[in-house]
Amino acid sequence: MPPIPFEELQPGNIIYLYLCTPLSEKADKLSDGTIAYKGDGYLQIIVGRLYDVTGVLQPGWQDYPFVYIPTPSQVKQASPGN
Repeated sequence: MPPIPFEELQPGNIIYLYLCTPLSEKADKLSDGTIAYKGDGYLQIIVGRLYDVTGVLQPGWQDYPFVYIPTPSQVKQASPGN
């Protein structure tokens, strides 16, 4: 199955990402006021930035879109223009 770009989703649609390696429960507030999350092996994930995420879409995705993310390396900052 090809990747599903989020921009193809209708407004109000939600996809649930299951991270096998959890992020920290604590968020950091950066000097510019943005919120950032981190965890073992993850790059700093900043609210409002774009990321490319590779995972496995689970059965029953039509009713409950659940994506299994096996490792932190599956989360990467999106390239400019993505």
